This record gives sequence, C-alpha cells and structure tokens, in this order.
Amino acid sequence: MRRCPESNNRTGDRFVLWPHRSLGPLGLLVLLGSVACGFASAAVATIGFNNWPIVAMIVPTFLGFGFALWSNNRAANRRELIEITPRAVRVTRASPIASEAIEFDTARVRVGITSDFYVEDRLTLQEGMRSLTIGAFLSPSERRDLATALERSLRTRLASSDRTTSPDPSATTGSFRHPSHRPCRSDS
Repeated sequence: MRRCPESNNRTGDRFVLWPHRSLGPLGLLVLLGSVACGFASAAVATIGFNNWPIVAMIVPTFLGFGFALWSNNRAANRRELIEITPRAVRVTRASPIASEAIEFDTARVRVGITSDFYVEDRLTLQEGMRSLTIGAFLSPSERRDLATALERSLRTRLASSDRTTSPDPSATTGSFRHPSHRPCRSDS
C-alpha cells in the first residue's frame, strides 16, 4: 500500500493497494532457469537406463510449472485505488481482465474491521446495507494500518467539507443538519 504523492488536503487522498510480490521479473527467470536445468539434468541422467516415461513427463511438468507461475504473476497485477474526497469515497479495482468502480458517500461511509474463521482483520467500507471488502490480499497488520489511515483521511475530509458547506448560522432561520451531525444534549 502507498499513499500517492499527489494527495493533498484540498482535493482528497488517494491510496493505491497491490499484492506483495516476492519475485520480480529477474527472480522469475532465475527460478524458471534453475527448474529447467534440474529437469534437464534428470532427463540426461535417465537416458541410458531406458526410462523414457520419465523423460516424456519432464516436458509437460515444466510447461505446467511455467503456466502456474505465469497465471500467478498475472493475478498479482491487480490494483485497488481508493480516492477520498469531501463528497465521495471511490474504490476502483483494476485487474488484467476487468475494472470496476464503487462509490460511497463520504459522510455516511464507515471503516470496519471484523475477524472471522476464514479471514483475520477483514477490512470493509460500509454504507447502510452496502459493504465492500478492500485489501483482501494485504496482511492483517497492513489492513489495520490502512484502516487507521482511511479513518484519519475520512475525518479530515468531513472536517474540510463541514467548513466549506455549512451555512452561516446568522444567515438562515432553518436548522442545518449534516448527515454526520450528532445533536448535543442541553441541560437547561
């Protein structure tokens, strides 16, 4: 996860999430090369012993291994972009196959962390009956850190929204109620 450098207090905050990759492109080539060398040495060692089924199965095994690495690498190319502005929280999910965008009202969205049997510290954005799990590929500690950063950003956005949209109390006769407004109890 990283906070984009173009984030500022006036336009909003942007968070870009992506899965962690332990192997870069060079590491992937080194791994495939070493597996190919291992399979080639096994094939050469068995040629003189008339073990042709072993040699015949090495090629499909290597191709299957290569396909598994390719598909895992392709699935790791997904991204989640979270944009928080004074009016909306927009989550855009992009993968090599498709892209989708979901939008929430900044004043009504809540950040929630729940734990269940399958997922520890599941991070969700909730608005009314709608709920969206975000950062499912992050570790539990990264999800907790992201939740803290999102809550801080939402508070900042709501505070800036209140300053720019709340009317002058002396200029109106009606009461203005912001969706996040909690009435105070007066003891008079």
